[in-house]
Amino acid sequence: SLDADSINDLKKIKVEISDDEVMAKIRKFEKSALRPFVRKFFNSNEEMEKKLKSKKLGKESKKTLYDKALSIQSKEKHDTMKSEDKGVGLLRFLGISDLIFLLGYWPNYIIYRCLKDIANRRNKLAHPNVYDEIITKHTNNMVVAEIGICVRHFEMQTSYPSEYLSKD
Repeated sequence: SLDADSINDLKKIKVEISDDEVMAKIRKFEKSALRPFVRKFFNSNEEMEKKLKSKKLGKESKKTLYDKALSIQSKEKHDTMKSEDKGVGLLRFLGISDLIFLLGYWPNYIIYRCLKDIANRRNKLAHPNVYDEIITKHTNNMVVAEIGICVRHFEMQTSYPSEYLSKD
């Protein structure tokens, strides 16, 4: 059995990462790593758009990821701040969860779980609430580590990774 000192030592955080730092890392990851990685799965914008059109937003929904991306894009038309394509096309109008869903099947379950954790943390940070301080600190460290794991995994994919695309 663990004594009180051992338990307290296990709860210590060596590096504390603020919520703002985690959110900044998540945004950078989404823009600089995840979107380009997902974009590699499609040989053309047409192929990507076809896949976006095939992914329904919900079981009962008639709307697709393509509809969602176009809707967000149309809101930008009259905005003074316009996003740059940077080679990812309509993917720039979709969030982390949408990008995970777009590929469907992820053969590396560890990467899939990391991506889901990152998306979950991003959602919680976007809608602030009060959480246990120790769990929050550990979660922030975990998510930053998961970002590093995903980025390294993406770097290691050297060829067209067709095994990631779901068969639907």
